[in-house]
Amino acid sequence: MKIRLARTLKDKIEAAAEETNRTLNGEIVARLERTFIEDAERESGRTTWIAKAKANSMASFEERLAKLESEFAEFRQSVERTK
Repeated sequence: MKIRLARTLKDKIEAAAEETNRTLNGEIVARLERTFIEDAERESGRTTWIAKAKANSMASFEERLAKLESEFAEFRQSVERTK
């Protein structure tokens, strides 16, 4: 899938991806998923703060997972270098 983004928006997404140790695609997917969660919560009549809390919790989990994946990749590379 190809999409066009304003350069400023792409720069913001790239910065966020770097901050959360995600790929550009991973950051876009995480943000889109979060909006769908929030939309679903609003549509079901729940208050916005519940949707945000759940989205933040999921984002926090995804950030921790991305960091662990990155650390594991670095560890694997260091093990490979010692062989």
